[in-house]
Amino acid sequence: VVSSPGHPQDVRGEIVHMAPTGLYACVDFVDEKDHATDVLFDGIDYVSDQPDFELDEVWSEDGTRVFIGREGGHFDSLRKIPCSRIRTDPSWLQEKMALFRTDDLACFINVDMFQHIVAEFVQADWVPPCN
Repeated sequence: VVSSPGHPQDVRGEIVHMAPTGLYACVDFVDEKDHATDVLFDGIDYVSDQPDFELDEVWSEDGTRVFIGREGGHFDSLRKIPCSRIRTDPSWLQEKMALFRTDDLACFINVDMFQHIVAEFVQADWVPPCN
């Protein structure tokens, strides 16, 4: 979730690029309605005459600009967002807690559910880079 000064609502997205310094990140839209927002993008719908990128591929030119590939040879220029303006959205975890909490410790999810959530993160985030 990205908060932006001057915008009434936060924008939901997912981090697709993180600066090596950790000072900024680039975020792609999750909801189609946010594809044109200037919160996430410097510019959208550029066209490449000879596209040598794939859909959702992220690349940078000398570290000054970051781009993401779209369909049909189009690409967008991602805005560099200070990490201080990005926060996680815990709503998915709150839903799981409501479904699987126990009566004795109502504010905690049960051990089995916790282990399942951790296993999902390991499979999604750690296994692919190791392959």
